[in-house]
Amino acid sequence: MSKLRELGRAHDITTDAELARTIGVDPTTLYRITTGRVSPSGTFVAQVKVAFPSASLDALFTAQLPTGLVA
Repeated sequence: MSKLRELGRAHDITTDAELARTIGVDPTTLYRITTGRVSPSGTFVAQVKVAFPSASLDALFTAQLPTGLVA
């Protein structure tokens, strides 16, 4: 189960549709992000923080540099 789904369950959110609605995104967007098909945008991350202000973004998301960039 994804960390976002775990966060939802911790707030008594039992379905992905309800979690998507709480975050303010389309369920398809949530599915693509939770399955790793796409990376979350900055807007998505901000929406999660607004929906769950006490959640640690570090615990939910991992930052990665795009391919070809060196830190």
